[in-house]
Amino acid sequence: MRERGNPTDNCSRLRSLSRGNEGPGARNDNNKPMDTNNKLIIICGTSGSGKGSVIRGLLSDKKLNLRWAKTATTRPPRPDDPKTSRRVFLSRAEFEKLWREGDIIERNEYNGHFYGALKSEIEKNPKRNAIVETDINGTVALKKYYKENCLTIFVYSTLLETEGRLRKRGMLDKVISTRLKIAENEIGKRNSCDKVIANRDGKLDRTIAEAAKQIRGFLEAG
Repeated sequence: MRERGNPTDNCSRLRSLSRGNEGPGARNDNNKPMDTNNKLIIICGTSGSGKGSVIRGLLSDKKLNLRWAKTATTRPPRPDDPKTSRRVFLSRAEFEKLWREGDIIERNEYNGHFYGALKSEIEKNPKRNAIVETDINGTVALKKYYKENCLTIFVYSTLLETEGRLRKRGMLDKVISTRLKIAENEIGKRNSCDKVIANRDGKLDRTIAEAAKQIRGFLEAG
């Protein structure tokens, strides 16, 4: 669902729960960022790694009590974006306003557009565990912010598999080449995450099962 609309309406609806100090990519609030009974699961990975499919599989496991927290972006909606989009589409001015107010607690730029995690989305339901999709830089920033209340999982595939998946999306060679270079760099940083899981072609169910196992262990540890 397209969620641009009136800038005032968007910014009012996503107003920060608490304000923080600006920093290079992440907030550094002194306030406790979230209820300790509410945990954050972060799934990150390379383009074409299947991380979105992994999240959808995890959401179907009701025992995990997960809720997908939307992220913000300044990129325009695409024709293939799902009707129930997991992103909040904002203008650059709207995005900057939420950053200044402290609702966007980490931000990164990719292909000329800003992406960021919304504190209000992550913390809006203390009875559910939030799950969010971001890149490796956003993951590191959120881990620093939420600390022991956060589990980070890196999902990846081989570069050859990634290339095949991107070609199936109909991407141009130039775009694929750029994304593969970024993917190679991100894979080199995968050990920044708590857990690393390979998502090989035809093994999605196995990947989801392994991610669910790691999340259950994290939640049971309290």
